[in-house]
Amino acid sequence: LNEESDFVKRGGRGDMTSTGLVGDDVNHMAGDGEVMRMREFWSQARCGDVLDVVELVRGGERSEKPVTIPSGMSTFEACSVLAKHGFHSALVEDENEPGKFLGVFSYRTLVDFVVREFGELEHPPSSATLSVLAKAQHADRKVIDAINPHIETVEPDAELWEAILIFRRGIHRVSVIRKDHREPGVVSGQLCGTLTQRDALKFLIDHFADPAVQDGLARTLTDWNLGLSRVIAVPEHWKTLRALEVMRMYDLSSVPILDINGRVIGDFSLTDLKYIMKKEDLRLFWVPSRQAAIAIRNNFTYLKDHQGKDPYPFFPIQRDRTMLLAAQRMHATHASRLWVVDANNKPVGVVSITDILHALSSS
Repeated sequence: LNEESDFVKRGGRGDMTSTGLVGDDVNHMAGDGEVMRMREFWSQARCGDVLDVVELVRGGERSEKPVTIPSGMSTFEACSVLAKHGFHSALVEDENEPGKFLGVFSYRTLVDFVVREFGELEHPPSSATLSVLAKAQHADRKVIDAINPHIETVEPDAELWEAILIFRRGIHRVSVIRKDHREPGVVSGQLCGTLTQRDALKFLIDHFADPAVQDGLARTLTDWNLGLSRVIAVPEHWKTLRALEVMRMYDLSSVPILDINGRVIGDFSLTDLKYIMKKEDLRLFWVPSRQAAIAIRNNFTYLKDHQGKDPYPFFPIQRDRTMLLAAQRMHATHASRLWVVDANNKPVGVVSITDILHALSSS
């Protein structure tokens, strides 16, 4: 476990999470009649209706205008907006033409910056904060130069099924936009809000007794051929910066942290990076990843993404547990995935919201 290769040998794309449930495996689990019932289940609600419920739960009342990032912002300012609102990404809106959206800005830009600027340093800079350094490096870099121009959208009147077809591909967020089609090939119109995989998961849990999904949710992860996949992990003594380097290398949003015996004892994610960004506590990049995770979770009360989440330890799952339990555990802990462990708490795979939505929507 002291050799880097021991961890890299478990390699795979973390955002793809479990890869055991694809194509023919799903068809084997679900017959044509069952698939039709699944589609009817996801089609009973409209995206706009689900969004209305979600917004009320999140903040009491709908805000007049969902949060977007003006195209003239610097990348540092854009990261600050994401940190303030607890988002992983947001639409970039043309500052000269309101209602015209140019792409999506993601927090992964900050991962690139941190690794590039601090990765070679053995100790934190003595007389600078993350804010000062980031502003200096990103003052002239506009957010428009760091966006993904592809925007996943649905209309508010679209069936929830349409969003599910996007989520099951591994996309975590979809923009609900009433388009005005002002310009061919351009996304524009009234932004109603953002639907996430977690929102779809909550809808599923709220309707778990529906006959269309009840049987599928009662099956175990083993039944669904889930939870056996290669896992990228980091040892607990590695600095947070090294964990970020691994996340950047494999395009991951989180990595499990292992003790000296290879047991999962925690994880580090983009949400934790948002904490460091918010608090500007540069020292956390140079402390062991487990120590940083504990420190972050002991001070997460202002972060919306961590409301209701147990500080430590986190919650893994075993393959003999049901899909319903996995869904409920992810919902309760505000997680997008669970690390799957054996009887000794050693990682054997990962199960994600993508896996669950894929299983319960497949044709």
